[in-house]
Amino acid sequence: MDMVNNRTLTQIVYKARQASEAPSPNMGSRGAAVAAALVLDRPGWLAEMGYMRAAAIERVGPEWVALFPAAANQLRADTHA
Repeated sequence: MDMVNNRTLTQIVYKARQASEAPSPNMGSRGAAVAAALVLDRPGWLAEMGYMRAAAIERVGPEWVALFPAAANQLRADTHA
């Protein structure tokens, strides 16, 4: 993984971790909130923000979406550590 992707993955994990501790995904940045909802598999949050899953994926873009499995795995590993 190159440095840019590693930095982006770190950002996604950080935002998802913040969001996981909140009752809703209101995090300032709409893109970060949508990404967190996708990584955390929170379709209710997407609905609250007015997104269906396909539109949410389009919103964050393919580069971020490609990192979501790694972000989810890292969050899961952190939970079980």
